[in-house]
Amino acid sequence: MNSLFFEACRCEWLKRRRSLGAWLVMGGAFFTPAIVIVVRLIHHRQLPALYASADFWTSLWRSSWQSMAIFFVPIAAILATSLVVQIEVRNHAWKQVHALPLKSHTIFLAKFAVIVAMMAQFFVLFDLGVYLSALLPPLLISDVPYPSAALPLWAFLTETATYFIDCLPIVAAQYLLSLRFNNFLAPIGIGFMAWIGALAALSWPHVRFFPYAYTMLYYLKDQPAAHLIAVSTVGMHMFAAVWFVLLSVVGYILFATKAYKGSPDSRFPVQALALRGSSIRDVPVRRLADGLAQMRDKELRLDLMRAPGKTHCMDRPCRALRDHGNAGQ
Repeated sequence: MNSLFFEACRCEWLKRRRSLGAWLVMGGAFFTPAIVIVVRLIHHRQLPALYASADFWTSLWRSSWQSMAIFFVPIAAILATSLVVQIEVRNHAWKQVHALPLKSHTIFLAKFAVIVAMMAQFFVLFDLGVYLSALLPPLLISDVPYPSAALPLWAFLTETATYFIDCLPIVAAQYLLSLRFNNFLAPIGIGFMAWIGALAALSWPHVRFFPYAYTMLYYLKDQPAAHLIAVSTVGMHMFAAVWFVLLSVVGYILFATKAYKGSPDSRFPVQALALRGSSIRDVPVRRLADGLAQMRDKELRLDLMRAPGKTHCMDRPCRALRDHGNAGQ
């Protein structure tokens, strides 16, 4: 793994801040803990007995994860993945991304790593929110004591890591769909239909083979009454890991072979620009334009000028590419 990959991840992380995905992660992570805090402050007279119970932390943990595992984790994975990929789709900037001195797998993995990191951030913030939902009532109400039961930190972290693994197939599937469709609503619509299908299939004996159902199954595994019939969860986490790898490989194959409008080879031949040894920060797009103007391959410049007169790129560097191509004529 070379430095270009980390530079690409850094760029993708900076672009993420301009999307709604960053706010979605923060808002979704703290939504359930905030509701718990509000409800407990309203019914504060019951809190002293609740905080003195021996299973306080377990009860809080289970009640908090009920809405997260069934609703918010799948929804966050669907929306966050689609919103991050939508940055390039909305600005018609995929050709600019491919003009960078990066290989296809570096571009694919950098954006994928940022999405997975966002989901990890989502789980960490949720755990923090659960702890704050237990800590704030004693700080705000004087007659409410701090929980007397010991905090099972390691057990909670282990469960959080398991939920994270179980949500990865949803992330991989949505990443594949978002790269496949240029329409923003298509991957979201397919993702929501798959999620609703997983909810409807919870009583199906073979639901453990469905990639959108693993977070729900993991939460419901200790509640047999929630299933209409017995559902086996043996090997469920292994199936989640296999789905994640399989969908990631298929997504990369589709990404690497996808042709982009206005680019006959679906890539600018960046190798001819002799920019392989530089980092992204040292290679602004204007250097790509200068290199293209100096190239002797006249056919490539002609292909570039066959693009429509109005550029659809999000800023001036794309116009600079076209202008330099015209100057070379």
